[in-house]
Amino acid sequence: MMIVKGERWQATGKRKTSVARVILVPGSGKIHIRKWRVMPKSADLTVSYTDPRSGETVEEKAIFSPKLQEGEFGVPRTARTGKKAFRYTPLDEYFGRQTLRMIVQQPFEAAKMLEQFDVFVNVSGGGHSGQAGAIRHGIARALARFELAKNPQYGKLDEAGNVNSGPIRLALKRAGLLTRDARVKERKKYGRPAARKRFQYSKR
Repeated sequence: MMIVKGERWQATGKRKTSVARVILVPGSGKIHIRKWRVMPKSADLTVSYTDPRSGETVEEKAIFSPKLQEGEFGVPRTARTGKKAFRYTPLDEYFGRQTLRMIVQQPFEAAKMLEQFDVFVNVSGGGHSGQAGAIRHGIARALARFELAKNPQYGKLDEAGNVNSGPIRLALKRAGLLTRDARVKERKKYGRPAARKRFQYSKR
């Protein structure tokens, strides 16, 4: 999977300790996470990719590293040699829970722009819940930049001195998708077992 050349809109989203760099391009609604695809090991598994020189689809037998023989899943060694089809993991494979996939799709539903963009995400840090929130934040900010690029009159002050916002930004703002969720886990304090927990006190 390669990012097509042409128009693109980029933004960064954050949630908890996760950071997501999001790229929107015109497409059909597919979301790709830049992580190696983990596949089930089997003798007849093949790796298919597009040859960048000839443009033809090539299929090769998937070969796994000897260090990964114990587990049932792994990244084929043949995929790590530059095969772009395995550089990005589809959304359904990366997030196993339906609720997390719904969180990622919320900006498109709020803006009523489903299946109009392909999304390429590079996310790091945190767990799956934080990463889903970071991707949602990045997509919402990228949609706002898309609207601003297509309609330069938005983002300017009107006669009353208020910022002229477009319908996409207003819908995202009302849904609370443009606001950076600052809630994080409170740190543990020294001399205490947790953030606010105390050791049991015994008077005698």
